Amino acid sequence: MSAFEKLSALKDKMMKPIYDKRRHLGCEMCGTTFYGHYQKDGHNAVPNGKETPHPTKKGWVILETYSDVFYPVCPSCCLCISVTDAKQAKEVYLERQEKQKKREERRAAKEEKRNAAPVNCGKRLFFERRDLFYKRLEQVWENPENIKPVELLSTSFLDELFIIHSGLGVRSKMFAHYKVKKLFIDGTYMSNSGKSKMGWFTPYFVIENTKTGKVREHGAERHVEPRKNRRNDPDRNWGLPE
Repeated sequence: MSAFEKLSALKDKMMKPIYDKRRHLGCEMCGTTFYGHYQKDGHNAVPNGKETPHPTKKGWVILETYSDVFYPVCPSCCLCISVTDAKQAKEVYLERQEKQKKREERRAAKEEKRNAAPVNCGKRLFFERRDLFYKRLEQVWENPENIKPVELLSTSFLDELFIIHSGLGVRSKMFAHYKVKKLFIDGTYMSNSGKSKMGWFTPYFVIENTKTGKVREHGAERHVEPRKNRRNDPDRNWGLPE
């Protein structure tokens, strides 16, 4: 037997108790605890108890690990990088769950505050809560024959109705015997450099009474002409050199 083989055999004999010992392990990711053994290969090395100061970050330490002792795979989530001692894994998991619970509570409180805010659509159309507003939008879209006249005259109500259920762009839909078409006034213009487009599109609605043939347009009065720059001002020769 060569010297290398003797050293290998001696190392295996010294490491055998480490591999054979049954250990209580846990997963920080899913919170599962289980009994298992260390392995000779893997991706999550076991710390050997030694620490070295971080070379650049003051106060930080680097945990040294064995080169050939690794944690096994978690039997529940099949991850090995989150496996550690059962007590430590349980503490980390519970701490993460508590943080997640607090985040959900803050999110729920924020959502409730948002839903509790009133929505004023103008034209004597007012909702005491935001969630009631969206509930009414859903009801009108599913049963268009039940739309109220005051809702037909509200540009903001119709705009939100079309955006949620049909998306952006030109749209049309029948509500009872009214044909409602959503259009836009192009208020965009080029910047002085001509590299980007500025301004906005103003939505407005054309409502046709299919019984009487009467057509009504509303919402266009909200359009505000963008201020002129060199490129869209005829008094300055459209931004061209003199």
